[in-house]
Amino acid sequence: MRSNKAFTTRLHVGIDGGGSKTACLVGDEEGNVLACEEGESSNVKSRPREQVEETLLSLIRGTVARAGGAIEDIGSVTLGLAGGHRPADKQRMTDFLKPYLPPSASIQVHNDAETALAAGTWGQAGIVLIAGTGSIAHGYLPERDCGVRVGGWGYLLGDEGSGYDIGRQALMAVTRHADGIDEAAMFSEAVLRHLSIRDPQQLVDRFYESGNARKSIAQLARLVIDMAAQGDETAARIVQQAAQDLSRLAVTARRKMEEAAGGDLKEIPLVLAGGLFGSEFFTEQFMGTIRSRMSGSAVHTLRHPPVIGAYVLGLIQSDVQLAESTIHSILRTWGDTERKIES
Repeated sequence: MRSNKAFTTRLHVGIDGGGSKTACLVGDEEGNVLACEEGESSNVKSRPREQVEETLLSLIRGTVARAGGAIEDIGSVTLGLAGGHRPADKQRMTDFLKPYLPPSASIQVHNDAETALAAGTWGQAGIVLIAGTGSIAHGYLPERDCGVRVGGWGYLLGDEGSGYDIGRQALMAVTRHADGIDEAAMFSEAVLRHLSIRDPQQLVDRFYESGNARKSIAQLARLVIDMAAQGDETAARIVQQAAQDLSRLAVTARRKMEEAAGGDLKEIPLVLAGGLFGSEFFTEQFMGTIRSRMSGSAVHTLRHPPVIGAYVLGLIQSDVQLAESTIHSILRTWGDTERKIES
């Protein structure tokens, strides 16, 4: 059924698919955010694909309806999903959505790092460094339509400097102390106390039999960062190594972009995203390692959610000019929408 509301421009749907929840935003071509809804996770690694697809379709329909529109008003759907850079996943998601959308609607499937970057640079050139449970750096040059990716290999093959990496290094410090290899008595006691464990041998059962050991280990990062801020040497060493590893991801991304561009990109902005950068202390440690290595770059934490980046990429794909007035409208109306969600 068609809405009674008449739209003079097409509607654009932006989706940010996270591991715990999915955000869906609907806006028009003038930068007016009309509605935003949240649903279950859209990570196919943690939920059956059919359930993920149903979640996405339900969110699109519900958010468009809340915006006062109808499916035939949609001009684009842009998704930022974990693993969205893989061609097979892009094609499958496109094939799934296409029958439910107007023939003229464009469908874009991006990695979630790409939409986070767009939220930080409004679709302009830049690098985003994400440090949460995992870690990845993504850079993009719109004038060459060139993207580079460093990291993002997952906890078995990479995720250097991530929350999981910090937590794993903490547990290894405990086991090395238990074996008499390293001295970390105070640190070890604090970690075991935090886990309500007395004997380090209990760590084996705790984590090897855990249904989600990766998440549980990553949650230790907060403890390690707090201990580092209080002066614990073992924690400080772990945090400093994580900061250096993350710096290496960002610097390598810039080098690869310079190789692709054939020129100097020393002033390209760097956007910091992910839970680790929510810690002021950790961010300060990172800034201490990155300043000398990317001295010309403006570095700032992500101020707007990645779902806005998905919406922005949809506008750009639809040849909508992102003028200052458009950006101002996005920020103003997103603030209004966010307050409605919270209330």
